[in-house]
Amino acid sequence: LLTGNENNVSSSRNRAIRYSKGKYILPLDSDDLIHPDYILKAVEILEADDEIAVVTCNAKFFGAKKGKWNLPEFQFSSFIINNSIHNSSIFRRLDFDRVNGYKTDFIVRQDWEFWINILKSKKKVVRIPAYYFYYRKHQHSIQKTYRNSTEVDRSFQLIYHYHSDLYDPLLSNPILLLKNFHKYKNGYNLLRRLTFRKTIE
Repeated sequence: LLTGNENNVSSSRNRAIRYSKGKYILPLDSDDLIHPDYILKAVEILEADDEIAVVTCNAKFFGAKKGKWNLPEFQFSSFIINNSIHNSSIFRRLDFDRVNGYKTDFIVRQDWEFWINILKSKKKVVRIPAYYFYYRKHQHSIQKTYRNSTEVDRSFQLIYHYHSDLYDPLLSNPILLLKNFHKYKNGYNLLRRLTFRKTIE
């Protein structure tokens, strides 16, 4: 059992993983649960194909919120815009060492940045079609605390900073991008006006 005074999740995970001796890593927060078959099934998949970088699974909420966690199917092109891999997915220790672990300057979305970093060069992900991960929802969580804070915006800026080589080609025509944004925003605001809701700026 390791104890310490790390100041964020990333630092704690990095320290624990660097002390580990296993071939595969499964991060699991102390208040979450996994099915007994999850590790066995995931390791079988990873052992069968060296090109697979991450094995994940279906997930459910429990605690303050119950139900299925409906994450979209993984496609790298959409993944770099919207995360579709939960934090308790299994990866290779070699890949952790290759990308030098989790970035420690994140308060939120450190998992997403870590997956992007691994999957930039190894884009193969397998999702086990079974509910093997159970994510506890609290009334007061880090996600809720920072949902409307500047930390969310800062995390997007950091991800772009670290992976601008992925995002810059998507922004090759910023004028067209802005024109499309305003077109969709105007349509969205029209719909909100028709339903007597506040428009967005």
